[in-house]
Amino acid sequence: MKPAKAAPAKKAAPKAKAPAGLTVTLAYADGEWTVAASQGTKALAKPYVIKAGEALKMVGMLDVPGVHEAVEEIVNAARAEAEAEAERLRAELAEIEARLAELRDTE
Repeated sequence: MKPAKAAPAKKAAPKAKAPAGLTVTLAYADGEWTVAASQGTKALAKPYVIKAGEALKMVGMLDVPGVHEAVEEIVNAARAEAEAEAERLRAELAEIEARLAELRDTE
């Protein structure tokens, strides 16, 4: 009888390369919230403008002390500023409407 041939040695499968790290960034600058993402050196999402409420929801999902409060503080300050601007514009509009009504009365 012939001796059995040894099975050819299996080549080790190449190790799967671990994916590059993922970075997701939520940022606030110049009155706008943006979210961006990159994996390694590749940009997955360039800074994309989101609503303040969306930013607040995003950080609300995280259990990181201080982060939610910081975002909430920025959103509240922006809301107060917008409310003040809206009130100023309503007052200005009321003045213009009154002046227009006065001018119409002269016809």
